[in-house]
Amino acid sequence: MNPQKFAFLIISLAFSNFLAEVAASCKGCVELDSLTFDKILSKFQYSIVKFDISYPYGEKHEQFEEFSKAAADVSELLVAEVGVKDYGDKDNDDLAQRFNVKTDKFPVIKLFDRQNVDNPIEFSDAEWTADTIRKFVRQNSNLYIGLAGCVREFDDLARRFAVEFDSESARQSILEESKQLATTFEGKKEDYVAKIYIAYMERIIERGGLTFVQAEKQRLKKVLEGKVSDTKKEDLKKRLNILESFVLHEKSSVKNEL
Repeated sequence: MNPQKFAFLIISLAFSNFLAEVAASCKGCVELDSLTFDKILSKFQYSIVKFDISYPYGEKHEQFEEFSKAAADVSELLVAEVGVKDYGDKDNDDLAQRFNVKTDKFPVIKLFDRQNVDNPIEFSDAEWTADTIRKFVRQNSNLYIGLAGCVREFDDLARRFAVEFDSESARQSILEESKQLATTFEGKKEDYVAKIYIAYMERIIERGGLTFVQAEKQRLKKVLEGKVSDTKKEDLKKRLNILESFVLHEKSSVKNEL
């Protein structure tokens, strides 16, 4: 063999091995292909699938893996990847075409409902993080996946508070229930977070409506756009996540989340 060709072959093999190492398997993710896609999705109420190159890597891939770890205990949700090749045998290209996934847009995330697999919902948030993916799933399903800084017990109370806000007796009752729950977290790391939930409930009541939630979200986002320390930034993001618990979404179901 020509020495130059042999050297090129060695370099190509080394690069392929490098890609395979860089593109470490996504922990908690299931790799799907054209033969297994429908079979496996039929076993789960919801499936979130990332369509990507065959050897995915980079920040978006890492954030999807972070989401996968956070969703590991959600038995009703499958987290999966489909590697699509636009060369050679074009593995899984049929799946990309079936779900209108453009290879020049990779990576693409779609949420599938077992009852309507052919009409998935596409993740379109400009900010690609584990938290925004979690919000996407929560907003388009009845699944609970906690956001950073949130506490499930208070998330449940916040949703009930939003659903029953028109009833003065109900909102006061939920507020008192929240205060009672907060006493169980005194001295623990959740104590600070519990006080934020309660403060938001009190502020919503004072302002006379849930419109406070959207206004506060906008205010916090503007603060985040300015110059703030990393510690303050993390605190503001957690507050935004807590506010999200008070937002009612079409497919959210308090009954199913309790």
